[in-house]
Amino acid sequence: MKDPSRELALTKLKTLIDEFFKEELSTTYPFTDQGLENKPLELETRLEHFAWILYVKPYLKKVIDWCIYSRERENYTYELTQANIAHLISWVKIILSCSYEQANTWINEIINNTALKTYYRSYISQLDTKYFDLDLRYGRRMGWYSLVRGLKPKLVVETGVHLGIGSCVISAALEKNMQEGFPGKYIGIDNNPYAGALFLNSPYKHIGEIIIGDSLEILRTIDCKIDLFISDSDHSLSHEAKEYKLVSSKLSSNSMILSDNAGGNTNLLDFANETNRDFLYFKEIPLNHMHKGAGIGVAWNKVIPGHLFTTF
Repeated sequence: MKDPSRELALTKLKTLIDEFFKEELSTTYPFTDQGLENKPLELETRLEHFAWILYVKPYLKKVIDWCIYSRERENYTYELTQANIAHLISWVKIILSCSYEQANTWINEIINNTALKTYYRSYISQLDTKYFDLDLRYGRRMGWYSLVRGLKPKLVVETGVHLGIGSCVISAALEKNMQEGFPGKYIGIDNNPYAGALFLNSPYKHIGEIIIGDSLEILRTIDCKIDLFISDSDHSLSHEAKEYKLVSSKLSSNSMILSDNAGGNTNLLDFANETNRDFLYFKEIPLNHMHKGAGIGVAWNKVIPGHLFTTF
């Protein structure tokens, strides 16, 4: 009898290898067009190329480890390298005009949030699906948490919720702010009726809500000022640009706008330039993971943390 987990791992590995040869071994190497004149690559040439790329052995090991040990097929989660976390702390420091020590304190808050990690493992363990890993890994969301802690927003709006890890991370920061006398609310928007399940069953569900529907339609209905807007829904250029245009008039004077897709286009950078905001991008460096990492783009006005006057 075949082992389903092993079969899944082998299928994932075959898919990755096929994609690698399709994307990387076509005409990208300097010697592929020497005398070939666009002819299909011969087997010997492919073997030469494969030998040539053995220097990527550490990366291939990460791919194999992912195939064997991870359940995830999309929306990968991972830890960041220690150096990359230090970069993230400095990034937060610049944006919030706070000390490095303060930014580091906020990062460590979410890293050491054992209650959230325990809840996540318990929730995932009860699911029928096997496509989520049991360990909660925050990655760039540590930056989201820190910005919420420093900005003290009264309203955070996120488009694109998926399972709801980001929703929980944001709400955990809002809960900390409430304990310090700065109340805030979270609104998540997604067109998937099952989105946000992790959040909706969490200890943080009282802090916000998930609204199901098209992000553009729902954003039109929000009639109060937004202090922190996170765009992570449809990553098409036109849709993302429309989201920024829609929320532009709804942003508070000290607002921040985050993009989960800023590493792939200049939408948020263009918006920042058009609205006289600063822009900064953070690039993830995953720890021992085959994914190359995503990032956070942020557009913001200089702000004194904790001094927002949004009303509902």
